[in-house]
Amino acid sequence: MRIGEAAKELGLTVSNIRFYEKKGLLTPFREQENQYRDYTPEDIRRLKQIILYRKLDLPIETIHNLLENETDFAQTLEEQEKKLCAQMEILQGSLTLCRKLAQEENPEKIDVDLYLKYVKEEEAVGGRFPQLEELLDDMVAFSRIGLFRGDLIIGGFFRNPWTARILVILLTGIVVIVPLAEIVVILYEKNDIPWKFMLLWIIIWLSALTAFIRYRRETKK
Repeated sequence: MRIGEAAKELGLTVSNIRFYEKKGLLTPFREQENQYRDYTPEDIRRLKQIILYRKLDLPIETIHNLLENETDFAQTLEEQEKKLCAQMEILQGSLTLCRKLAQEENPEKIDVDLYLKYVKEEEAVGGRFPQLEELLDDMVAFSRIGLFRGDLIIGGFFRNPWTARILVILLTGIVVIVPLAEIVVILYEKNDIPWKFMLLWIIIWLSALTAFIRYRRETKK
């Protein structure tokens, strides 16, 4: 079966399937003459598994581990259930807030402080609302996948959300502050700036930034 036929049968787009292949979730056979993908019944079943797991809102890395039997199925579902329950609590808080705001006739006259006070009071008694940590969470996830995937020591720290956030902040601070401090010292002592070092530092940062931006675009699809 060709990729277009597989996409049509499963209700996916061709780009969806290619994305899953790029992430290593699927490796269809390629014909030697023309390099066309040939999807077997096993490939179609694997794609159906991917669709099913995505409906659970599981991240790509977790799905990969499930398909490769690298993680416990029951434990993964249990952890995902807890995560979804927490999200439901957050959505309930946002839903209630949304209904309160909908009663306002003029958005320009909304007492923002009053509503923020309401959110703070609800959070104090256990209410859940979205936290403004999207970028940091993406950095944590990117570090897990792109930098420390498979590392038994450092990777273990990144599997814990709180230690992962602390490590990302520390690593980012070190990579940014140390070179800047070095430049300040050099300028203060009126020495020549080591341009080779600076160029290497810029290249590393641009590469990491480009990879992170690409990661965010792919995961937000």
